[in-house]
Amino acid sequence: MHDGVVFVGGVCSAESTQKIADKWVVIRTFDAAAGTFGGVVVNQPLTFKRGDALWNGSNTHFWNPWQAKYQPPAPQGGSLLA
Repeated sequence: MHDGVVFVGGVCSAESTQKIADKWVVIRTFDAAAGTFGGVVVNQPLTFKRGDALWNGSNTHFWNPWQAKYQPPAPQGGSLLA
């Protein structure tokens, strides 16, 4: 809640397709008194770089589709981030 406005968000994790292009985040307003959703505030694909996550200077800087069982990516050069 911010300034009396409730914000509700959701994420499409691309678990079923495993395609990076299918990852999205959506945030909408919600009127708690009326029980209704308002307009979309954010509708953003998660295809942008987010910074290295495992190895500095490697190709681990993208959001990946959700996997039910964690499978770490193979090292691709660079140094392990501590």
